[in-house]
Amino acid sequence: NEAELKLLSALAGMNVNQLYENISELMRRDLVQKRSIWRAVLPPAIANRLAKRELENIPVSIICDAFEKNVSPRLLLSFSRRLGYLHESDAAKEIANRWLAENGLLGDIGDFGQVQIRMFTNIAPVNPELTLSAIERMAGKKEACSFFSRKNPYYNEFVRILQSLAYDSDLFERSVHLICRFALSERAGETYNSIRHVLKSLFYLKLSGTHATIEQRFKVIASLAESDCSDEFELGLFLLEAALEAWYFSSSQRFKFGAHSRDQGYSPKNCDEWKHWYKIFIDYTARLALSVFPAAPGAKKLLAHKFRGLWTRTGMYDELEGAARSISERSDWLEGWIAARETRKYDGERMNSEVLSRLESIESILAPKTLLQRAKLYAFSQGSTLFLEDAAGGQDGDEEEYDYIKIQKITRLLGRDVVGHDAYFRQLLPDILSKEGPRLFYLGQGLADGCDNPEQTWHEFYTQLSLLEESKRNYQVLRGFLQSLSEKNKKLSEQFLDEAVTDKILANVYPYLQCAVEITAYGLARIKKALDLGAAPIGQYENLGYGRFDTSVTDRDLCELLRWISSKSDGAAAAFEVLYMILSKKMQTNELSDILVSAGQEILLNYPFSRKADQYGDIDYRLAYMIKVCFASEAARNNAGILCSNFLKAIIEDKIYTMDYHDVLQALAVAQPIAVLDAFLDTSGSIQKNHWRAAEKIEMALSYVKEEIILSWCEASPERRYPLAAAAVVPYQQKKDETSLEWKPLALKMIANAINPILVLKEFGETFRPTSWSGSKAEIMQNRLKLITGLKSHEDYLVAEWAGKEEKAMAEEIRKEREYEKERESSLNERFEW
Repeated sequence: NEAELKLLSALAGMNVNQLYENISELMRRDLVQKRSIWRAVLPPAIANRLAKRELENIPVSIICDAFEKNVSPRLLLSFSRRLGYLHESDAAKEIANRWLAENGLLGDIGDFGQVQIRMFTNIAPVNPELTLSAIERMAGKKEACSFFSRKNPYYNEFVRILQSLAYDSDLFERSVHLICRFALSERAGETYNSIRHVLKSLFYLKLSGTHATIEQRFKVIASLAESDCSDEFELGLFLLEAALEAWYFSSSQRFKFGAHSRDQGYSPKNCDEWKHWYKIFIDYTARLALSVFPAAPGAKKLLAHKFRGLWTRTGMYDELEGAARSISERSDWLEGWIAARETRKYDGERMNSEVLSRLESIESILAPKTLLQRAKLYAFSQGSTLFLEDAAGGQDGDEEEYDYIKIQKITRLLGRDVVGHDAYFRQLLPDILSKEGPRLFYLGQGLADGCDNPEQTWHEFYTQLSLLEESKRNYQVLRGFLQSLSEKNKKLSEQFLDEAVTDKILANVYPYLQCAVEITAYGLARIKKALDLGAAPIGQYENLGYGRFDTSVTDRDLCELLRWISSKSDGAAAAFEVLYMILSKKMQTNELSDILVSAGQEILLNYPFSRKADQYGDIDYRLAYMIKVCFASEAARNNAGILCSNFLKAIIEDKIYTMDYHDVLQALAVAQPIAVLDAFLDTSGSIQKNHWRAAEKIEMALSYVKEEIILSWCEASPERRYPLAAAAVVPYQQKKDETSLEWKPLALKMIANAINPILVLKEFGETFRPTSWSGSKAEIMQNRLKLITGLKSHEDYLVAEWAGKEEKAMAEEIRKEREYEKERESSLNERFEW
């Protein structure tokens, strides 16, 4: 700190005492604010004006030498922060230019640390053009791929700077190009500090934070949307979605940029401007939907998705009607038909007769008219069944039948009709085997219902699949076809499955196909053969749990199958999933046998606890369910102990997250409390005490064990077990008034019953010092100290003596902690730098 005063006084041409005296005089005039030992001239309007004048009075070379050589990072940050407000100062620009030059202090942005990125962020407003050029220099370097990605530890800071630079139309396209490079590195699911959402905000009609023209933004969208690269055209559609937004506009952007005068970006001044905006993007989306670009299907879905908002909020009736007509002349647009119906359903009452009539006209234009169109609608549409039902042409059915069941039946009937029209079937075939659709299974059932030559139809499926990339193949229609075929020609469906086991296309999805058909004893033999061949990934066999087993398949047969699956590499997890589904069904019908319970214990003992095993996100619930079902008896205690040990080992080896298994711990503690105590405490006391992950879980498990069980367990070997249990028990709880703590009855009984209460108290004493906390640690300890003070009057003089000594020791710890917290608070918050 003294060194900083020397540097500043040298720049000011006075000694340290004079500088200090002048600062004190400024404070008396309320022109300087004080935070701890730091001082700053405020408000900013005065500070910026004075700083600008001094930059003019002192040669830039002297200032740079002073701040760049042997200066603390804090002072550099403070200086760069002030420079950021001086974009109108020639001297400030000269310093920024010097720092941002290729060989300057901030020229190598690929090698930044925390201080450099904060300085770069601070001075970016001084010369936006040069700041952008500094980032662009990275594009040609060999480390560019890593820099323009989330692997860059400061990617969020660079993206936010580029977002601010894109405010000016002159810098928009260059800035957005670089943000796109960052965005294209972002994988699905990376939503924290999402680059794509920052980029998307620049393409809204309002609150965009940019004054780029409509044409500039359209150019960016078109260049991406018309790409052959899937990542690029999907990003283009993502930005096009923002341009078509009509309902909600929001932004997380801070529209400030140094001292630049900025608003929230372009906003239409009148009705003509916003109509011009939407016309450009509606017309483009319609053209893209009819183009040969890979983005065409996505554009059709996007325009349908935005239809309601564009119709009701913007009144772009001519454009939407024109889009509907142009698309319907070249292809069907079933998503648009559903969107129009949805708009009429929810908003029709608020429309005048003319607008409503135009909307109904669009419905009529887009309505599915042919069998092929209706088949596509029912197979692929994600829309509400409420709107689909009318398209059935007045299908009769049970009024009490759920809508989704009616839709499934209609889809099946349509499949039956389609297969009877060879031309329709061949047109539909590429789509039903390559696209996703919620009712393809039922369409497949209908195809089997209506076909005269199942072998020929199956061959046509196979031929079409062979023309597709493996990643594009969808087998739901085949599953539905097999299911229906098995009901009328079991022998043929079994033949198809036999062939699938060794087929080069179907072998890797054989288990998925098999679970669509009732599994017989013969089917079990086929599954074992497939497992031995190993063509299908072991994870595929999890699907068997969703299948139906013939009455000829006994529980003993199922257990043999589970062991067969489990014996394969990584098969234990798959066997667990299959058994979980089987047990769930058996429990519903009260058909659970001892054989399956025994198999459940065996599989759980081999279960590979790991993070990757939780692919569905509910492994805690499913494991707990299996424990409740399979480990409820006294006979399961030994196996329960082994399971506890396996679980504890996985925690210690960091194979699973510590907070993901509450249900498992509760299930174990309730079903087998003695096994939990034996495994977690008696044989693993040293591990439990020395490993925080294990200790945290054991404390949680014991919270589910009844008090009398813990005390009874301790009494079996009191000298050894009371301290062990004390190390895993939280001895206090919140009072009913929630303002203070009190001893738990269990803890007081343990102190009273222990042969050596001091050993128990020492273990309890560890819990009074938090290892993780929010707020003030000293305050938390102070609240807990009262419990120790209360023991000073305990009837056992050893306990009272311990409490007196512990009170003094802990009070001293609290005093030191308060000093540390005060010092840290001063360091973090009593400063002017950001």
